[in-house]
Parts: sequence; structure tokens; C-alpha cells
Amino acid sequence: MRFFITLIATAMVAGSFGAEDDVPRRTFGFQPLEIYNFKQGTSRLIVADLNLDGLDDILFANNHLSRLEILVRKPATASKEHVLPELEDCFDNQGIIVDQGLKAIRVGDLNNDGLPDIATFGTAVGLVIRYQQDDGTFGEPSRIFIKDASDVTTIQLGDLNGDGLKDILVCRKDQADLHWNRAENPFLEKKTLTYSTDKSYYGDIADINRDGLPDLAFHYNAPRNPLKIRYGSGDGLYGIEQPIDLPPRQYMDILQPSGSAPQIGMVLRNRLAFRLYDFVEKEQPPLLASQEVSPGRIGLEGTSKKAPPAWAPGDFNADGADDLLVAAPELSRLHLYFGGESGLDPEPQRIDTLSDVVRADRLANGDILVISKKEKVAALHDAADLSRFPRILNTPGEVLAGSAVESGNEAWFVCRDEDKNLQLIRMPMSGDAGKVYPLDMKNAPSDLLAFALPDNKIGLMMFMAYDTTRMYLFSNGEIEELTSESFRALTQKLVRSNLHLATPGDGSELIVTQGPIARQFQWKGDHYEVVRQFNPENPRADLIAATRYALLDG
Repeated sequence: MRFFITLIATAMVAGSFGAEDDVPRRTFGFQPLEIYNFKQGTSRLIVADLNLDGLDDILFANNHLSRLEILVRKPATASKEHVLPELEDCFDNQGIIVDQGLKAIRVGDLNNDGLPDIATFGTAVGLVIRYQQDDGTFGEPSRIFIKDASDVTTIQLGDLNGDGLKDILVCRKDQADLHWNRAENPFLEKKTLTYSTDKSYYGDIADINRDGLPDLAFHYNAPRNPLKIRYGSGDGLYGIEQPIDLPPRQYMDILQPSGSAPQIGMVLRNRLAFRLYDFVEKEQPPLLASQEVSPGRIGLEGTSKKAPPAWAPGDFNADGADDLLVAAPELSRLHLYFGGESGLDPEPQRIDTLSDVVRADRLANGDILVISKKEKVAALHDAADLSRFPRILNTPGEVLAGSAVESGNEAWFVCRDEDKNLQLIRMPMSGDAGKVYPLDMKNAPSDLLAFALPDNKIGLMMFMAYDTTRMYLFSNGEIEELTSESFRALTQKLVRSNLHLATPGDGSELIVTQGPIARQFQWKGDHYEVVRQFNPENPRADLIAATRYALLDG
């Protein structure tokens, strides 16, 4: 059973109240009012019991004077009625000089000696820890190296892997770093969590689903789904992002007083009310039974925003659940996300591969074909041992585009020979030499899709960067080009994502998305015929992909 978290308003305090009435009211008593005037430049104020005397102390950044002010509360002193106490009468200022402007201040026991320590962060020096000594003073600053400090938005402290030691969560605009607190070399080892969308401005630690494990919450300046939760599963592992929708707001924060369940405190956009929201776990209905769904998200490492990464679905570990293989071209790796009962595991198996992989196809025997745009070669990963580096295929010339026939164990490539001529290569994956076919084209295709057709034929779709798509038919050892009369989709410029094969590797039935419509085609011996059209009746729509889905009636 799958569940999702939603919010429910539990309390609201209005900014204005109605006129007085004659109904008797109860009266409440408070201690004398305390008002302290802070100088300009005060920021990052937090309250914590630093000396463990049961009294709250105050810390804040005084960046104008490059100081960290530490106001230690004195024991209660008598004050005259109607006279406000002076700051120095109530606090002992034990502030210290710092070497950078402070963006974050956190208090926690970081060396497990029972005494609260102070962690500060700034973009000049980075992360600095001051450990509290037995006499209540703070030792020399200990610097923890943080790469690209200007991208950091905040830091948080918490036991993120359940070992009893407080770790440090470093939140960035596009990712989060979990610095582990080890007995030796603390905070040097780290784990990185990539966001599915960038530009996060804050991160927090809270037990959202109340299972005793810390969860991570990341905030975004977005009108929809401004909060994304990654639930902890123990041992420092965190699940996929679950977006949570919130009403229009001016300010929000996660409130988690000691011993109570976390809530969201929110000032609405009209600033007329402050609301408290509880996190409530509800059963997730089937997809088609929901009016609206915000799917879970996985942040992809090593990908570029300029182009979608190469990917391939399939059951790679033969456990009955679909997995997802995604290329990480900036890291020269493939990431294999294994599927399970609750979905994809966001912690992938990392596989070394060629540089700048732009295509990854799975063959019938489970092997993985990859094509490198940078190296202009193709290689094959052995399904029996994905940890090994792939075997480079001996193609005659530079590989410009390629595709595996997923239902078989062969691949097709467009190569350029030493004389700059384009060639079409049919290569079995058994290691035998490939067959070369001259290709009468002026410009090389940007992508290629190969699929099987009845009667041992092979269809080859060639997607052109600045021209309409071209299709070739391989039959009885001959290559023949199909015209738009045989396949009406060839009248338009397409990309590979516009085509969806009903059966992987088989082109007998395919769906083509073209502008505002999608059409289902069937192969009829030597041409394609349209058998169905989907029209959302929106002339400005631009359908970019299609898939098949079994409805509730089967």
C-alpha cells in the first residue's frame, strides 16, 4: 500500500479581532515584559541553552562588527515594577570575533561530550565549528572544507544515519551534502543528494512521518509544490522526493518543539493570518482514480539542463520489477535505479562507461549498448558483470548515431569513414564483423531508431536536425528508403521521443506525437496505416511523447 503526505490546517491566529463584547473573559498572568534593543546588523538569532543551566541563552550574528554575539542568561534577578530590565542585567555577553559574515548559526553536541557546540557558516571561510570546553568557553575554530560555498543556502545539525552522532546537512541551491560525523576525521566524508529541480533556498531536518527516523525537507520559491520531502529509511538512506502543495504564503517554516510532532507555521500571502498545518499520511489512490497527482521525483546526477539524458527501462536484475537506466554524461557513468514494491530506489548502482553518452539501449540478452558523442565510438556493457568497463565495438569509422534492435541482439550505426562518406552499419553483438551499406545522405542524422518488422525486416528511423525524418527499410539484404506516402509521419520533423513502440523493439505498431495530435500506426506489409487518432482539441498543444496505459476496465 502506498501513502502520501498532505497538510491539514489545525489553528489560525487572525491579525485583527472583532469589537469588544460584554461576555466575561478569563485573565492570564505573565512575567514582566522584557524588551532588548539590538543594533543594526543583527541577524541569524537563535535561542539555546548553551551552559545547560536550564535557562535559554541567545546567539546572533553581528556582521557589521564581524562578531558572533553569545548572550548567556544570568539567574533571575529582581526587577522593579514597570521598569524594563537592561540587557547587561540579564545576560553576560561572551561574544567572539569571527573572520567572515555569518549566514547560519547552529548549536548542537558535535563531539558527543555532552556539551553544546557552535557551528557557523559563511561564504568567505565556509563551515566552522567551535567546540565547548569544560569551563564553558569555546575552543579555537575548526574549519570544515566546503566546496563552492557561495551556492550554500543554510546548514542544519542532526543524526542523519542513526549512529548517535550529530551530522551536518549542507543545503545548496541544486543539491544537499550530508557530512558524516565519524570518530576519526569527522565531517570529511560526505554523501550528495541531487534535487530534481534546482533553486532551493532552504533545507530542514524533521521527522515528518513520525517513524522515528529523520526526514529531509527542502523549500523552493515555486507557486506549486514549494516543499519536497525525502523520507529517511535508516543508515543514512533517503527516498525519492515527495512534493507537497501549499496555499499562497508570505513566509513558512517547519516547527518541531522538543517532544512534539512537526508542523508547518505559515503567514498567508495577505498577511492577515498565521496558520499551523499538521502533516497527515493518507492512502494514495490508483493513478486513474485521482483527479490530480504530484508524482515522486528523483534528482539525476551528472546530467545537463541543455538536453535530456539517454535512458532505458527494463528489468535489469530479473526480480520482476522494472528498473531504470539513466546516463550521467558529465560523470562518464550510467546510473541504474532498481525498482521495488514502493517504486524506484533513488540510490543507483553507478556504472563506469564512455564519456558523454548520448544513447543507451538494452538488447534482448540484457546487454547495454552505449554511444559516445564525444569519443565517437560505441561500446557494449556485459549484463553478467555491469561493473566492468564496456567493450569497445570495432566499427568502420566514427560513430555518429546508433541504435540496438531491442527485440534482437544486433545494432545499427551511422558512421563516417576516412573519406568523410556516410555509411550504414549492421553489426551483430556476437563479435562478428559488421556489414556496410553506402548511405546517400548529405547530412548525418542526429539520432537513429532501429526496430524489427514482420518477415525479418528492419525499420530504421533517422531523425534529422534541420530536416524531416527519413525512414529506411532493410529486407533481404537490401536497403530501401520509404517515402511519406508509405508513412505519413515522415512529412514532419520529429525527434526520437515522438515515437513510442507498443512492444519494445517491435515496430509493427507505434504511436507518433505530432504537434496537437497523436496517431497510432500499424505496419501493413510495406507501409504504415493510421488506425487511431488522439486529439486533445487544443490547437496550441504540443504533444511531445506518448505511452500506453491499461485503463481500469482492462
